[in-house]
Amino acid sequence: TATANQIIEVTAVNDAPVAVDDSYSVAEEGTVTLTPLDLDSDLDGDILTIVSINGIPLTPGTAQTINVLNGTVSVSDTGVITFTGDTDFNGTVIFPYVITDGTDTATADQIIEVTPVNDAPVAVDDNYTVSEESTVILTPLDLDSDIDGDILSIVSINGTLLTPGTEQVITTPNGTVNIDAAGVITFTPSDNYNGTETFAYVITDGTATATANQIIEVTGVNDVPVAVDDSYSVAEEGTVTLTPLDLDSD
Repeated sequence: TATANQIIEVTAVNDAPVAVDDSYSVAEEGTVTLTPLDLDSDLDGDILTIVSINGIPLTPGTAQTINVLNGTVSVSDTGVITFTGDTDFNGTVIFPYVITDGTDTATADQIIEVTPVNDAPVAVDDNYTVSEESTVILTPLDLDSDIDGDILSIVSINGTLLTPGTEQVITTPNGTVNIDAAGVITFTPSDNYNGTETFAYVITDGTATATANQIIEVTGVNDVPVAVDDSYSVAEEGTVTLTPLDLDSD
C-alpha cells in the first residue's frame, strides 16, 4: 500500500460587511450625534467606512450638510455626524446609509425619534376704537396662536390675575376693565377721557406664557357746556356789569 495527502488551498473571498439599523432619541429642535458604525461588523476584520448618507456620497475630510426628510445631517471634516430636526417637527425620522469594507457594501437605516417639547404661545397686540364714555368688548385671544394647538387662556390683565368663572373689575390707567362670569371682557374709559389707552395681558398654553397689549383708541365726543346761575348786587337806580360766562364751563 501507499499513502499520500490531498492538499487543498482554500483561497479567501471577501465577506460583505453587515450593517445594522441604529436608533436614537432627541428632543424637538435638539441635536444628536450619530454613530452609524457602532453596531456594524465585518467578518474579515476589514476597516469599515461610510460611503453615503441618504444617497449623498461622503467626501472624507470635507464638511458636508445633507438634507433628509424633516431634518438635516451635518458631517464635520473630522467625520463627526450630527442630526438636527426641522423647526417644530416631532416624530420619527428614517434615512439610509451605506458602508463599505473596501470591496463590498451594505445598507442600513438611521432611525431617530424626535420627541415633542412645548412651544410657547404667540401673543399679538390687539387694537380697538371706542368713543369717549362708551364701552367696547375686548377679545385678546383673537390674534394669538399656539403652534402645538394647545388651548389658550388669559392669565392676567394689567398685572391682575384672573379667576375663571368669577366677575372681576380691573382698573387701568384711564379706564376700567370688567370681566363677567362667562369671561366676556369689556373696557370703559374714565369720564371725559380721550386718547390712547394701553395695558398688558398675559396668556398661557398651560405650560408657557406670552405677553401682548390691548391698545384702545378713545375718540373724543363733544361735552355739553355747563351753565351756572350768576348773582349780583346793585344799588337802586344804579348800574351793574353782568358777566354770565364767568362761572360757566365746558
